[in-house]
Amino acid sequence: MSPAARPTRWCGKRHACRSGDGRGGRCGKEDGTVNARNGFLASLWLCLLLAAPPAGAHLLNMTKATGEVAADGRFTLELSLDLLRASGSAQAYYDLAQRESPLADADMRAFWQQLAQNIELRQGAARVALETVAVAPPVEASLDDFESPVNWPMTAITLRGAVDPAAPLTLNFRSGFAFEEPIALSLQAPDSGRKQSRLLVANQSSPPFASGLGPVTAPPPAEGFDVWQHLGVGIAHILPGGADHLLFLLCLFLLASGWRQLLLYASMFTLAHSITLIIAAYRLVEFPAGPVEAAIALSILWLAIAVLRGNHAHAGLGLISGFGLLHGLGFASALRALPLDDHQFLLTLVTFNVGVEIGQVIFLAGLWLCLAWSRGRSWYAGRVQKPIAVAVALVSSFWLIQRLASL
Repeated sequence: MSPAARPTRWCGKRHACRSGDGRGGRCGKEDGTVNARNGFLASLWLCLLLAAPPAGAHLLNMTKATGEVAADGRFTLELSLDLLRASGSAQAYYDLAQRESPLADADMRAFWQQLAQNIELRQGAARVALETVAVAPPVEASLDDFESPVNWPMTAITLRGAVDPAAPLTLNFRSGFAFEEPIALSLQAPDSGRKQSRLLVANQSSPPFASGLGPVTAPPPAEGFDVWQHLGVGIAHILPGGADHLLFLLCLFLLASGWRQLLLYASMFTLAHSITLIIAAYRLVEFPAGPVEAAIALSILWLAIAVLRGNHAHAGLGLISGFGLLHGLGFASALRALPLDDHQFLLTLVTFNVGVEIGQVIFLAGLWLCLAWSRGRSWYAGRVQKPIAVAVALVSSFWLIQRLASL
């Protein structure tokens, strides 16, 4: 039958379409619309994933700040900072580290002033001026170390100011400077033995710290536990900070045949992740960060290949649980560096982990809302699932090569 003689049918899209045999078939206009829409979705996923920055490890380059109040009113703040973002590039950070005297360098004067101005030290309504007095960049690190995704050369910076030792003080790290978050703050007064430790984010004030020096002898009121703060830090670790965790969850989504199986996969991963998080926090097991990060990249690549092969035997519950244990180890070095109060140690860990899981749920829910409608379509595997898995495999392969080269 010639094309002109083929029977015409109506597909409900306000246009006539022809089928090859008169018994129905795919509407050409509808097919073109589906192809364009899903081609766009697949391209969007590819762009997002390939544009993802190399996944930094888990909080290992966070800002560490230790403030000390002396009986004579001297306040000293010791910082350990990753200045990569503040410098603008790995090359610029390396050049900064190679300067003979970075603090005295006229070209760097505005940089250190900006740093000091964005650390707000207050006693009541009065702001205490801070001055940068010492800078010790990682001079022994090579350019490769600055460019590496698993090495974080840190710069030690000292600031000083004059405070009233009898008055409580607060610290706030403003977003006008690129402080890596979370900010692990420890305030102490060696002469009185008082100490306070908190995790902060930019623009968040620390609780008032009373040094116990001077005429004030009464102990400060007991401080409550800031649940929302630790939940927020945990969520931020995943969204947007946990690119490698997100790609792993994306692979679980692609592997799952439905929401029940996805829930089972995510639950096993979460349980295993939580176990090693707590074990690492109590120093029952310790592994170097470099090999762990390389193994995490390998776990993502393994799942991406399992999606491409359509082989669920390569991604069973036992393997997913094992990968969950591995991802939990990624927290180890960061958790050992956190300034946690002994009486809030377990509560802080649990709350932080709950924040991490909330971040995972938000991400998986977003995936489900965006892609669940396409899962039952005949073109899902070829136009959505496989292209995304290819992108994940490419990104994770790149991370794996980078991390192995940095060992």
